[in-house]
Amino acid sequence: LVEQAAKLQKTIDADVAELAEVDAQLGDTNAQALSDEHEQLQSELDGLKASQEQGHQKRNELFDERTRIMKALDDAWNKKRALQDEFRQQKNSFFHWQQDERKRRAQEEKQQRIQEQREKRLALAQDQREEAELPAFQEEISSCDTLIAYLASLQPAAGSGSRSEGSTRPSSAASNARAVDANEHVPAGMVAVKKATGNDDMYFAGTAKNKKKHARKDKAGSTKADALKLPLGVAESLLHLQITIPTSTSAIAATVDKLAARKQHFVDRQPTATAENKKKAEEKIAKLMAELDMDEKIAA
Repeated sequence: LVEQAAKLQKTIDADVAELAEVDAQLGDTNAQALSDEHEQLQSELDGLKASQEQGHQKRNELFDERTRIMKALDDAWNKKRALQDEFRQQKNSFFHWQQDERKRRAQEEKQQRIQEQREKRLALAQDQREEAELPAFQEEISSCDTLIAYLASLQPAAGSGSRSEGSTRPSSAASNARAVDANEHVPAGMVAVKKATGNDDMYFAGTAKNKKKHARKDKAGSTKADALKLPLGVAESLLHLQITIPTSTSAIAATVDKLAARKQHFVDRQPTATAENKKKAEEKIAKLMAELDMDEKIAA
């Protein structure tokens, strides 16, 4: 133990001597200067750390600002996209509504045209049916009655001589005169002559050749007073009925008989002709309605 203690004491003494030597070495340096330099460096380091912390803080603030701005931009873009989507939907809705409205208007116009066409054709069919319901040859029969009454009024009374020129002037219903060419519908051997009374009445009179014939007939018992002057309207009505125009009062009776026969011909044919007119009208109406139905099917 003594030996171990002695060895330990030697070791301690060696360490103490070494420390003393180190302490002596340290005592030769400028410890205060080193301490000041250390403090200065520490102060600079602290300043750098503070500056670095301040930079980190500003960088964090910038990062936060950038994050806020990015969020605002994202919100703005989202709002813009939402508005664009809403606008697109409304535009599509308007487009579809516009298309439907155009189709609806086109359909209405088509239906209106079809309805108008139907109404026109129905009106035409009604007119044709009403026209067919009228008795046939009614105008011709009325013309025969008028001419018969007028010519009968021109016949001289029993035992009377020559009639006055005024008796040949027709009534307004019988003449039915029209403003036509004076040389139109003039029978052969006759000319249209204007009366010397100053009015526009026209009548037919024989030519000089006929006058010669009449002069020769005077020898057989006829006189110049027998010559007949008819208004142009009466002559045209007779030509329309295919009746020979009388040129003398003596021919009136035969003309009246022809008119009566012509009238009876029309009266006899009237029922058959009226039935035929009705049949033709119904056939036309049926064809017209068939065409209308076909047009409506095509339009639909």
